[in-house]
Amino acid sequence: MDLIKIHTASDNFEADLIKGALESEGISTYVQGSNHRSLYGLIGSFIELNIMVPAEDADNALMIINETKNIKESEPAPQEVEKKSRPSQKKRKVAFIMAFVLPGLGNYYAGNREAGGWILFLTAIFYSMFIMFSRVYGVYPLIGIVILMTADATTSIVSISNKKSSQDVG
Repeated sequence: MDLIKIHTASDNFEADLIKGALESEGISTYVQGSNHRSLYGLIGSFIELNIMVPAEDADNALMIINETKNIKESEPAPQEVEKKSRPSQKKRKVAFIMAFVLPGLGNYYAGNREAGGWILFLTAIFYSMFIMFSRVYGVYPLIGIVILMTADATTSIVSISNKKSSQDVG
């Protein structure tokens, strides 16, 4: 069974919408790039989401996609979201930078005191291991610190985004 590309989706939501519409009509569908895009998270938007179907179902699939797009375009456009309701880019950048200054500070800044405390605690252990046992362990404690920096940066940015979106709902 040869798969061919019939469409490139702009985001995961559109890809899932099209895949669901095609599979509900009995057309097996594969979204090329969806796993990699999800794996990279915030920076995965450079990966294309190609909708792939068997060659014999391509014509029917294109008709279904066009019908799906027509339905989507006929819906009334949602009102513009106020600029204040989006998570602050500045706040995200500050949390990201603080996470690399000292792992744990990003979560403290985001209001995640418990997560920030645990990350600070683990960072202190790795720093002390590096200082006291650098001849024995070498650079391995530094690798742990880099992992903690990455974890703190990621969780603090997600925390800021989730707080803002829960404030918009509630």
